[in-house]
Amino acid sequence: MLLDGEDMTLKEAIKKADFLRPNTVYEEIKAHWVMGLEVEIAELMHVDIPECMWPEDQDLLMPFPKDDIYALHLMAKIDLANEETELYANDSVTANQATAEAKQWWYRNFGNPEKKYVRV
Repeated sequence: MLLDGEDMTLKEAIKKADFLRPNTVYEEIKAHWVMGLEVEIAELMHVDIPECMWPEDQDLLMPFPKDDIYALHLMAKIDLANEETELYANDSVTANQATAEAKQWWYRNFGNPEKKYVRV
C-alpha cells in the first residue's frame, strides 16, 4: 500500500477507499469519479486536464500530504451509490472540507508565480 510521503496514484486511491469502505462498485466507475475531482485540481493548478486512462494507473495531481482527498471523495460517492444517506452526509462534508483545505494549502505553497508546482 501507499507509504507516507509518496504521491498517490489512481489505483492507490481506489484501493484505499475500498479498504475503508468495502463496496461492489466497478473500479472503472470509481476511476471516473476520481478523475472528476482531478479536473477541479487541474483547473486550480492551471495544468492540462488529465484524461482517464483506466485501466492504466496514473499519478494524481494533489501531492502528499493532501492527497487523501481522493479516497475521501470516493467514499462519499460509494455511500451515495449504495444509498447510505447518513454515511453520505458525513462523508461528503468531510470530503468537501478536506478538498477545500487541500486547495488552499496548494495555493499557499504553489499558487503564486514565484513558487511553481513541478511534479518530478
